[in-house]
Amino acid sequence: MMAVMLFLGYYGENPIGTPPALIDSLSFLGLRAGVLFLIASLLNRCALALIRRRGAESRRRLAAGVDIGLRLLLLAAYADGLESSALPWSLARALGRDLSQNAFAFQLAGILPFLLLFPCAWLPMFGLHREMSFGNWTRASFLIHKIRYNLFLLLAWLPFAAVADWLSGFLLAIPAVFLLAAWTFPLILARAWGCRRLTDPETLSRLARLETTAGTGFSRAYLWEPGGGYAENAAAVGILRPFRYLFLTPSLLRNMSGPELDAVILHELGHVRHRHLLFYFFSSLAGVNASVVIAAVLPLTGPGERFAAVAILLLIYFRLIFGWLSRNMERQADLFAMQKSGSASGIANALEKLALAAGRIRLAGSWHHWSIAERVRFLRQAENQPALARRHGGKVFLLKLSGYLASIALLILLALTALAGIGTPSLADQRETTVNPEAHWRLVMRLLPDHPVPPLQLAYLLGKRADARPEALRLARSASSLAVDGEGRAAADKLARELAMGAP
Repeated sequence: MMAVMLFLGYYGENPIGTPPALIDSLSFLGLRAGVLFLIASLLNRCALALIRRRGAESRRRLAAGVDIGLRLLLLAAYADGLESSALPWSLARALGRDLSQNAFAFQLAGILPFLLLFPCAWLPMFGLHREMSFGNWTRASFLIHKIRYNLFLLLAWLPFAAVADWLSGFLLAIPAVFLLAAWTFPLILARAWGCRRLTDPETLSRLARLETTAGTGFSRAYLWEPGGGYAENAAAVGILRPFRYLFLTPSLLRNMSGPELDAVILHELGHVRHRHLLFYFFSSLAGVNASVVIAAVLPLTGPGERFAAVAILLLIYFRLIFGWLSRNMERQADLFAMQKSGSASGIANALEKLALAAGRIRLAGSWHHWSIAERVRFLRQAENQPALARRHGGKVFLLKLSGYLASIALLILLALTALAGIGTPSLADQRETTVNPEAHWRLVMRLLPDHPVPPLQLAYLLGKRADARPEALRLARSASSLAVDGEGRAAADKLARELAMGAP
């Protein structure tokens, strides 16, 4: 998501100009890829040296920190690669086509540098992954694993972008894209992760019985093998019942006893019964809308800065607010499993087994889960004090109600902000700007009246037409007065002199 925003921000700030030749663009990008590979290799060596001297919980925290650091490094290399290589524009020049006539094709081209840099960031981390994981990994299987679990969301965004670009208006695009995502996301996820349909009659019979107990269910169940098939995990995916799937790992099915497996499945059914998946969607939408509105009113000078601000705000939102909401939803799902199974033992024992299987991480928490020790402690306490479960249910109800109201309010505020002309342009305006560069820069001038680049770029465009040169001259002089650096002022003054002398 942040990679998409970086590209869209750069595209909004630099949509025209004379790009370098394609071979030069690839050379610039190749140099960045080489530097990224060397830094990632050094990071892998340092992390291995530190991790081998630490305990299980400390090892996991350090590995998680390295993972986040590498992702940020990859995003920084991508942003720098866009700036230095201008690959989407060079590709369009080499093909002799104006990709801006097709927003989907242009955005696909903009993702190419990220796809080229991705293996350069992750391949050097094979040693760290092998140290922290079970199984017989090869570099090829490791890279395929990373592609499946990291590039999926980036690539899955493209068809939704195509649909949003094709639809004629904002109010039509939002529900259509939502319905398309609700239908296709679980299916695409199952395919991207290499899941297989669950066919074991005993497990399917168990699932049917538990669905009857929970009063809700899934349309399909899949065998899911993250981490090479050694991880023990389960997940519920999909908002709408016809496209809602349950993912179970083979290791989970092998190692859990009957009551423990029942509790794990009931935990996932608890997410469905309490509509957590729907709430996650709306709370994520609220976070995106809030970030866009805040970035729209900040005193920033360019579209790229606004998109970067949105990305940073989203990172803060998901790490702090969404993570806290998720921890409370997970606790409610734990309580649901306890209540439906009649005892806390099943879910508590399953959690303890998960902690052991993952490398004795009982005390380690995460941004979206409380530690297993804390979850088990609360379950044992709630089993003896039923009022705790009722109070937590009331707390989650208020959180969900507040989240839904905030989502609606922020959606209205975002629409009003767009209508006022100070936020992100509507889909119709975005489509117009991809077709007509002049319309694009006039729109950007309305959004950023004090920025020197839009009038200067528009002056270059209008200066090619004899009938528009008076306006171009006025815009060039305006850009000169707005420029804050000598280079920008000199470029505007040079264009103004050429236009005054009648040069095209």
